[in-house]
Amino acid sequence: MLRPTRLHRLRFFWITFYDRANQSASVRGAQLVECATTQCDRPILLMATGVCTGEDCLKAQPILSAPHRFDCAENICLYAESQFSKHSNGPFYKLVAQFNDRSRTSSAFALDLRNPLGGYPKKCG
Repeated sequence: MLRPTRLHRLRFFWITFYDRANQSASVRGAQLVECATTQCDRPILLMATGVCTGEDCLKAQPILSAPHRFDCAENICLYAESQFSKHSNGPFYKLVAQFNDRSRTSSAFALDLRNPLGGYPKKCG
């Protein structure tokens, strides 16, 4: 007897890092930060991967864990969740990335993972 399996939509986005000369930049660690506004006055560390020790890196513990994923290799990172998180204060996010020379923080971007067509970052501010 076959039973139907309930499939969950995987929501994800990829991040690729390049330096000013448009060369790939290897990431040592990264943090995905949620923000209520584009100023990100009260950042919430959602997930972290690798080593992030620079002054931009948040010292808090991430609030998300498995089945969510946040992994980096070379110059690319993947964030994936198998179901929408109800914790969200969003809708803005920032990335903090640790490179060999220092850490850097992105500008805020909007991302709606609840919408299967909205999984593409939109630059804000």
